[in-house]
Amino acid sequence: MTEVGSKPRALLKLAMQLHSADEIDNALASASEAIALAPEFCEAHAYLGNTLVTRKRRFADGLAELELAAKLCPHDPGILYTLGWVREFI
Repeated sequence: MTEVGSKPRALLKLAMQLHSADEIDNALASASEAIALAPEFCEAHAYLGNTLVTRKRRFADGLAELELAAKLCPHDPGILYTLGWVREFI
């Protein structure tokens, strides 16, 4: 896993807080901003992928994000689990 700076991590944390407040579009924007700053931030790709699938029904986009997350962090069990159920679901 590549080292990620504090700004992308803060943006992902903000995305999760916005998600909890049901501000999904803003959460997705915050996660996307984190990825723009740190393209190899696998957790942000995983969050984005999961949310695109579960909240926006954008299956192809979500699956692509989850596959990238798994490529970036191939030993992360949470990412692999999420990728697996999404593949099974769609």
